[in-house]
Amino acid sequence: MWLEGKVVENYIVTVKMDVIPDASVLYDENWNPIDYAFPKANSYTFIVPQGKYYIDAYKDNMFLGYAEVYVDENKVVRIPVPEKKELKIITLSSNTPVNATVRIFSWNNYTKIWEFEYIAFAKNGVAKFMLYPTRLASEKYAVVVEHNGSFKMSEIRVLNNTTFVCDLTPIQAKIIVPNDYPTIQQAINAASPGETIVVKDGKYIENVKVNKSVTIISENGSANCIVQAAGGNVFEITADNVTISGFTITGAGNAGIYIEANNSVITNNNVTNNWDGIALLYSNNNVVTNNNVENNYGYGIDLEDSNNNLITRNNVENNGWDGMHLYYSNNNIITNNNVENNKRYGIDLYHSCNNSITNNKFTNDGLIIFDSYNNKVTNNTVNGKPLIYLENVNDYVVSNVDAGQVIAVKCNNITVKNLNLSNTTVGVEFVYTDNSRIENVVVENNYKGLYLDHSNNNIITNNNVEDNDWDGIWLFFFKQQYNNKE
Repeated sequence: MWLEGKVVENYIVTVKMDVIPDASVLYDENWNPIDYAFPKANSYTFIVPQGKYYIDAYKDNMFLGYAEVYVDENKVVRIPVPEKKELKIITLSSNTPVNATVRIFSWNNYTKIWEFEYIAFAKNGVAKFMLYPTRLASEKYAVVVEHNGSFKMSEIRVLNNTTFVCDLTPIQAKIIVPNDYPTIQQAINAASPGETIVVKDGKYIENVKVNKSVTIISENGSANCIVQAAGGNVFEITADNVTISGFTITGAGNAGIYIEANNSVITNNNVTNNWDGIALLYSNNNVVTNNNVENNYGYGIDLEDSNNNLITRNNVENNGWDGMHLYYSNNNIITNNNVENNKRYGIDLYHSCNNSITNNKFTNDGLIIFDSYNNKVTNNTVNGKPLIYLENVNDYVVSNVDAGQVIAVKCNNITVKNLNLSNTTVGVEFVYTDNSRIENVVVENNYKGLYLDHSNNNIITNNNVEDNDWDGIWLFFFKQQYNNKE
């Protein structure tokens, strides 16, 4: 490895475990991921220069543990593996057979950071899981059970064999549209809080104001049940604890689903051809999952002044502005989404901090940062290549790797060279990153080629910058040197 002309000596770190992990991640001293391993044995290696590192390991999508090591010579470290514990989930109060999808999320340090997911199907009312409780008394999990569009969530601790009871006896709908009322709005007006409204197949042209805590589900899914706006929003949710599931939602001049409420679930909807797809304003602790959000004219999913929401397993593509837009929104979890072919940005963070952006797949777009800090950005790919995200990192080289994007936030002395970064939101982005260098990088067919924001004393040299839609090189509040082929 070379760092500004100086040879850096490398050392071998050998990791030993009692099991063969599925994956292992090497982090620098600031917990920024810098290398990955997919071991075939319970002993494996990383090659690193001198410094402090953390190494963690995963199996069956669960976190096993980690080791801390200071490397100044070849080292051997051991990651201890905790004993497995059985978690039994009873999904019905009876033994009636049911296929209910059960998702188990890590709930770390009493904050909702759903990092890992384990999916199985309950049969005859019972599902069993073997988990690795890595923090013993302090480890918690969130269990989400989905059945026929209905979600139930509970918090559990894994200490000994644990039973979680989730009564999923089929909900008996009290209101059916159009049998009982001809429109969804009339059904809501007649409903009591907590009631369920089932909407039969058909096309409904109306603006639905949901001002009560109700569940609104289609009878047979989004392909058969269309709700089209008569101007404004299709669904406007202003009450807490609302569920909207199983609709095609289209034609809104504002948003397909507009939320100004808390603790709601938006799932299994096809949200298309609206101005914005799904918009959350001053809304917290909502779940947006398993939706198809595409071909909207503005944002696919828009969060403004909204915190602690979970955005997961959505397909967000071909939207006219950004796939997901976070504006002054913090502590949200955006994970396992497919974000593809959005016109400007795949995901943009604007004055949004402490969010978790993990395991997302970007295609022909990517991530961009505007004055946003302390975000966890890990295990994302851009066009099948790793998204390299650095924050508070010094003296680091990114060179000759197959990366999809490189983003450095509040860094110093970063070198980015010998890369080809194409067909993404921005090839290289520096935010408050100084004394760094971008050299011999090809950036083409991006929305922005190179973007430096409040980043000073950097050198940009011998790069090939062409056919980028908006900016080839954008220097915003800067003192730089650059010499490039454009």
